[in-house]
Amino acid sequence: MANKKIPRGVRNNNPGNIRLSKDKWQGLSQQQTDSSFSQFTDPVWGIRALAVLLINYQDKYGLRTVKAIIDRWAPPVENNTASYVNEVVKAMNKTGLNITATTTIDLHQYEDLFALVSAIIRHENGAGGEEKTRNEWYKDDVVNEALRRAGVVKTTKKVVTPTSVSALAAGGVGIDQLVGALPSVTSAINSSRDDLTSGDWSRIIIGVIMVGAAIALAYSHWRRQKLATA
Repeated sequence: MANKKIPRGVRNNNPGNIRLSKDKWQGLSQQQTDSSFSQFTDPVWGIRALAVLLINYQDKYGLRTVKAIIDRWAPPVENNTASYVNEVVKAMNKTGLNITATTTIDLHQYEDLFALVSAIIRHENGAGGEEKTRNEWYKDDVVNEALRRAGVVKTTKKVVTPTSVSALAAGGVGIDQLVGALPSVTSAINSSRDDLTSGDWSRIIIGVIMVGAAIALAYSHWRRQKLATA
């Protein structure tokens, strides 16, 4: 692709078109030759900066909807903000979300942040990229690495049923692999910490079940050891 056809944001490794400022972003190029926009050494750093800014909008300013976030990101005095909001919402819903401009989102959740970052990259740089992805310019693993560096990662949802918990408690899975009782319980608590503190009752219940299952496993393991030495 000829360089003249590559958007300014992509050329600068700054697909969010973050304005040049005194902020000492990680991954900034030593030489800043663009008089208006920051330049990064790699697109991962530029996308990370975009993600960090969006998370700050939520955490520092309480902006929790696409409308509120884009109103600050691309204020009406400089942009057609209403059109920007509509295009971003449309693009986010193509990732599987079902939101409106005023739906509350959580940018500490991978799905929400990934969808918003990808939509902004697409809007800022337009169509024409060579990648067949949501943003058209970068593969998903590039965006995922940027989000990881911003502190947000994709997690695998736990699927727990009463049957699976009973099987675990009965010692059907991995009992003999456990080294001891306490480490397994501690590990379960750590891995379920996000669920237990999420404020979402369904996730809290899953977290409690996982910890309960670990305790049952630990007890079963201890009981077997005791019977074996009796």
